[in-house]
Amino acid sequence: MRKPRKTNTDRAHEESTDYEVGYGRPPVHSRFKAGQSGNPKGRPKGRKKMGALLQDALNERISIREGDAVRKVSRAEATVLALISKAMKGDAKAFSTLLAFAQQSGEFEKEPPRIDYIRRIFVKPSLRLGTPPEVWEG
Repeated sequence: MRKPRKTNTDRAHEESTDYEVGYGRPPVHSRFKAGQSGNPKGRPKGRKKMGALLQDALNERISIREGDAVRKVSRAEATVLALISKAMKGDAKAFSTLLAFAQQSGEFEKEPPRIDYIRRIFVKPSLRLGTPPEVWEG
């Protein structure tokens, strides 16, 4: 039959009688417990950068009401919608801010679509108004 295992308290009691405390030999009661880390919370993570904080805040989804309908949009989209609304009501500062955003996004540098070819389309006039096509196609 096996002997029962000794716990940390049993060992501490046994070792306290002949254990010399000194450099590299801490008191038994202040040692780390078996299976426990010396730094349970771990190293704190670094702070987020300002750009990441701003990106997280702008990507957060909020509810807005348009008429009777409620829908969820990102804060960035809600900000642009509010800016457009103010500009349409005649707010000069909102209009200039909207133009600045459009210019920064490159909206004014886009080239107009190129016309590669011109196609002629002939429309056959109806002989009489109100008559179905099968009557006069014959």
